[in-house]
Amino acid sequence: AQMANRWISDRKGPIFMWFHTYDVHGPLRRWSDVSTAENWEREPENLGQIPNYQQIGGISDPDFYVQRYADAVEYVDQQVGTILDTLEESGRLENAIIVLTADHGESFMERDLWFDHGTHATEEQLHVPLLIRFPQGYRGGTQADELVGLMDLAPTVLEVLGLEPLGSADGVSLESAGAGHAVLMGESSHCKGKQEVILDCTPHGVGGKELAARSTALTVIHESEADDWIVYDRETDPTETHRIEEPEVPEGIALRLQGMRSKVVLLQADSEALEMEPISEEEQETQEQLEALGYTE
Repeated sequence: AQMANRWISDRKGPIFMWFHTYDVHGPLRRWSDVSTAENWEREPENLGQIPNYQQIGGISDPDFYVQRYADAVEYVDQQVGTILDTLEESGRLENAIIVLTADHGESFMERDLWFDHGTHATEEQLHVPLLIRFPQGYRGGTQADELVGLMDLAPTVLEVLGLEPLGSADGVSLESAGAGHAVLMGESSHCKGKQEVILDCTPHGVGGKELAARSTALTVIHESEADDWIVYDRETDPTETHRIEEPEVPEGIALRLQGMRSKVVLLQADSEALEMEPISEEEQETQEQLEALGYTE
């Protein structure tokens, strides 16, 4: 945040800034406020529920990781606060559009694999914070319950600024109350079956990702290899932990998910072809960084 604050202070006139932090992201080794020296549970048979990249000191106690995650959130909250202070000091805050969001959520103990993201297209991994502050307090203090996604941010910002809309955007502007989607599509990152033995998804990679469609009433998730349809009642089961037995999948939603799946099959073929090609030292370094974050094996 210090670099962002200096950048804001050094600029004259209107600015556009994107501040992205990995502080609330595993591995959580930097958060030493929660000491590894305490008498935490260290059960080797329980470590399989914690991703390899998240494991610290052989600790299997979930409270250890929850506390470190909470420390990370608190730290980021403080850093964002300093940016808001700098915007106010520079006279920009009143007329600023401020968007606070995330690119993904995080599981705790909801699924078989703990403290992870990208494995499932479920609520805790796809439902992210989204706070928008419009200039001069417009619509301040209001809450929208419509189905919206990150793809809606660019159309929203462009409309508020009075600029030309995107030519072929899937997103919609959220500037007006009541905007949103009847059905919102989503997906997991990839199948990590080779990385985490506790997962039974196949095939490994993007081809094994879960696809999801959400309406106000239902969540429908499609798993690839088993061709399995998982359905949750969003009204009675908002955390998506109790699947409906023998569900009826709405035909329109099923068709949209099948269309997404056909594209994912092509992505899998492309990724497998890339794995066969030699890579440069720079690409190898990028690969190692992604492995450290748990995105690849």
